[in-house]
Amino acid sequence: GLTWTDHISTMSKKLKGVSFGLSRLRKYFQTDELITIAKSIGFGKFYYGAPVWLSRDLHSSNKRKLLRISTSLLRSCLSPSDWSYISFVDIHTITNCATPLMMSDFIQATTLRKIYCTKKPEFLYNKLLGNRRHNQRTGILYFGNGGNSRWGLACFSNRLLHVSRNLPPSWNVISEFLFRTRVRKKFLQP
Repeated sequence: GLTWTDHISTMSKKLKGVSFGLSRLRKYFQTDELITIAKSIGFGKFYYGAPVWLSRDLHSSNKRKLLRISTSLLRSCLSPSDWSYISFVDIHTITNCATPLMMSDFIQATTLRKIYCTKKPEFLYNKLLGNRRHNQRTGILYFGNGGNSRWGLACFSNRLLHVSRNLPPSWNVISEFLFRTRVRKKFLQP
């Protein structure tokens, strides 16, 4: 299967240079300005192509590596006294930046809505129709983990169980702007 280990290692090497540059700029910029630069330059590279490779079914060592990469970007914006005794997730909370798994959920939720509302690409839309469930008691449409795919959990429709349980009610009929606002609050707030 695809583990994305080589891709994550290559990305890690590229972002070490960005982290080094940000740490050099620390004496010229304030912390919030550096975090903005890190989000635009570093995380822009970090999440490029993320809809393809970033998912909850990544191997745990790759998840830890992704968390270390994003944390090192954020640490380079802070003085060492600010982060020396803080966990990886707490650094993301302090800087108001999403962890890689949070970003994965957000990307999958927006991709799900796009596919479900536009019915394109057609093969994924048909797969989603075969894997959806409707909870009549709450009226929520969600997607189950169908094991009949030869790709198993790597299949897009099978990865949506976690995401679909956290979507706002009537997510498929509300406006795009309202959907993105609610999903951003739900998935991207550390």
